[in-house]
Amino acid sequence: MHDGLSSMDFARDTYIVLDLPRSELTETILQIRRAADVWRANLPVEITITGSGGIGPIAADEEEDAVFTRLAAIALSTAPIAVSFNSVEHFANTQLYHLRPEPEAPLLALHDAVKMSSIRFGPSAFPFVPHCTIANFATLPVDGVEEMQRLPLPFNEILLTSISVYS
Repeated sequence: MHDGLSSMDFARDTYIVLDLPRSELTETILQIRRAADVWRANLPVEITITGSGGIGPIAADEEEDAVFTRLAAIALSTAPIAVSFNSVEHFANTQLYHLRPEPEAPLLALHDAVKMSSIRFGPSAFPFVPHCTIANFATLPVDGVEEMQRLPLPFNEILLTSISVYS
């Protein structure tokens, strides 16, 4: 797996993610975001491994070189991960819609490998659920939400080959 690591400022929320390669799916997600969730419109389309669930963001006082060294070792020992997205879901009591990848096992294993490394993380109030965020539709009327669930997204298999750190 390729690592997209570079200099970071861990004083901000810093997440570890798997980037989705440019495809019809990512372009569709970006188009949806531009129309419905301006805040996410310029964010990369990815699967978050740490930061929002399971384990929180990288601890602000972590040593940059040590973090990148550990992540590079994990990336080099992790084979590319093939996933498909078979459903659009949302987190309970929210309008935050996401795609659920299958199979989840390699993503759970990667999350655990990062968690078991000596990298320190902040807390997270949520369990780790592998997902690719589409958008937050809090401003959509109910019929818009129902339409989102029927959205014909391209659900082809995608090969995840790049791990990145975003702040």
